[in-house]
Amino acid sequence: MRSGGFDPASLFAGGIAGAWYDPSDIDTLFQDSAGTTSVTASGQPVGLMLDKSKGLVLGPELVTNGDFANNVTGWTDTANAVIAYESGEASVTVASASNGTAQTLSDLTIGASYRISGVARLGTNATVADLRVLTTVGALVFNIRCSSTSTAVLSGIFVATATEHVVRLQPAASVYPAVAFYDNISVRELPGNHATQTTAAARPIYQTAPDRVTINGVDDRMTVTVPVGGFTGTMVLATDQGTASYGVTIPAGAYEIGGRGGLYFPGNAIVGQLIRNGALSEGEAAATEAYFVEKGATASYGAVTDFSNFWRDWLELTSFPLIDTSAGTRFDRACQNCSSLTSFPANAFDNVQGGDFTDAFTNTALTQASIDNVLVSLVASGISAGTRVFNQSGGSAPSSTGEAAIDTLRSRGWTVTVTGGY
Repeated sequence: MRSGGFDPASLFAGGIAGAWYDPSDIDTLFQDSAGTTSVTASGQPVGLMLDKSKGLVLGPELVTNGDFANNVTGWTDTANAVIAYESGEASVTVASASNGTAQTLSDLTIGASYRISGVARLGTNATVADLRVLTTVGALVFNIRCSSTSTAVLSGIFVATATEHVVRLQPAASVYPAVAFYDNISVRELPGNHATQTTAAARPIYQTAPDRVTINGVDDRMTVTVPVGGFTGTMVLATDQGTASYGVTIPAGAYEIGGRGGLYFPGNAIVGQLIRNGALSEGEAAATEAYFVEKGATASYGAVTDFSNFWRDWLELTSFPLIDTSAGTRFDRACQNCSSLTSFPANAFDNVQGGDFTDAFTNTALTQASIDNVLVSLVASGISAGTRVFNQSGGSAPSSTGEAAIDTLRSRGWTVTVTGGY
């Protein structure tokens, strides 16, 4: 039951672009990047996380006569291979290795994801029955295989690298001729900006308590290919440390889910992440945050003491939300190299417990109002003992309001460096 009946899918109505990752929906997680093995239990790696923003509704069937209801029409034998119709399924007999029966699929969209599925079983001499996708010049794009004489369901996801690809039914053996049986071959587009990790050692781990994808803060991360035009709007990020909504601009190309290079992530687990091209209203952002909190995310950052490096190198951030930093003792490098960050709210640090803001805002793009907001808030904190360092570079110099705040901070023992050199 969703909080208040809210469904994040509504944020993408009318074809609005973006992505919605929801690890609490275990059906969207796979252990390998090709989507051949589902995640079913805690402790398993996540190599593919599906984007739910398009509803996971499959496109039209692209395979002709994949159920062989019309005999073997639409399928063509390669050298030393013969396909035949036998009792409701196709038998493929090969006389030597690397041969089979194929069908060319046209009108694919380069960069789009496609779900391929079918059933297979071994016949005489065959040791594997492969279901393959290749380019038209024979380069392997995808492969899944059956190794049983019992019928096995085969399924996976591939990304089109050209407008045409070839589906091949290919038995293999050590002794030939070899026979395998196939049925219900299907290829349909799976719309969405799905996140993958091809390197096994860098795959996050699924945990059921609460449903989430945990990351090691070293190299774990997923990668999504942002489409042409990119995303400019709002990102809601829900973690085990807190949940917040940010203004973002994400260019087309590879984008990492889980921290830059696996580092610099505000938490140890992704409970949910939603990115929309187009700003969310305040109500929409609040509803999305509540949805993820219901799924197990922590609502507030109020228990976090160490914010160091939390958002470091997040180049996509353009505006920052007002979050609870009241337990924070360290903020060093918190937003370092957030070079697109222009907007920062007032009162963000009014109640912090420590004054280590070393390089917290170096190489940012804060507006004058934003740097004033930060400096005035640090004065409000009353910090006058312990580490008291604040650094800003890039963006605007403070106004007279910010300069007055700097004077107060320095009188309390702060070392303050800002754009403009005041």
